[in-house]
Amino acid sequence: MAGDPVGAACELEELLAVQGDLLAAFAPLRLATRHAFAYWKAEAGDPGRAILLLTELLADQTGILGPEHPQTLATRHTLARWKAEAGDRGRAVVLLTELLADQTRILGPEHPQTLVTRRTLARDGDI
Repeated sequence: MAGDPVGAACELEELLAVQGDLLAAFAPLRLATRHAFAYWKAEAGDPGRAILLLTELLADQTGILGPEHPQTLATRHTLARWKAEAGDRGRAVVLLTELLADQTRILGPEHPQTLVTRRTLARDGDI
């Protein structure tokens, strides 16, 4: 639903309900849908709810996929972004600094995700 974050969040919420019936609660596909749902909840104007969803998701991903899995790292970046958007810029900078160190070690210094995090930290106001 291009240009309609509220509609996208609603459709993803419906998809999560269907997936809950069809998939194990923590199947990788469901984890990815949960990430998308949280992202679009924030885009639709509810960053506080997104932060809660992302915090829960991060705990589940860490336990299921592991702390070094690319999806887990991506969730950490998204969580930091929405913390900044919600006014907690100091915590967002701490989270991104920790993430950058982990991404550099795990993915390498030239990996696209690592470069995005580095750029985000380097550009004032881009978090």
